[in-house]
Amino acid sequence: MDYLDKKALHIYSSAASEEYKRQAQDIAGDNGTVVIGADGAMTFEPAADYNGEINFGYQMKDADGDVDSANVTVTVNAVDVAVVPGNDEVTVAEDGSITLNPTGHASAPDGGLEIHHLHGVASTGNAQDIAA
Repeated sequence: MDYLDKKALHIYSSAASEEYKRQAQDIAGDNGTVVIGADGAMTFEPAADYNGEINFGYQMKDADGDVDSANVTVTVNAVDVAVVPGNDEVTVAEDGSITLNPTGHASAPDGGLEIHHLHGVASTGNAQDIAA
């Protein structure tokens, strides 16, 4: 029988039969998936945008029935994903004005998207008048 605790991603196998050894399995948890190949090799793939430590255990059984356990610790390092701004192209009537929302169509996978500079002027975090 296989059991998966999705929070800690623990894998326990007490049914290490020949049939079990020959079947590939995908075992998914909240923070990733372990794929056990038909040859017994394990591949771990972290969940999208997850970083941190993952621990899971497994058991092995030999031909004469001896069983022992081991643990795997995987550290998933964070990746600094760049901001992807979108270009704006707008039209406004002479003597008119237009409101823009440049952060509305930009993406920042790491979160915390804000205007840093506008037309070479650093943002103060408050309302500013900047000549274009």
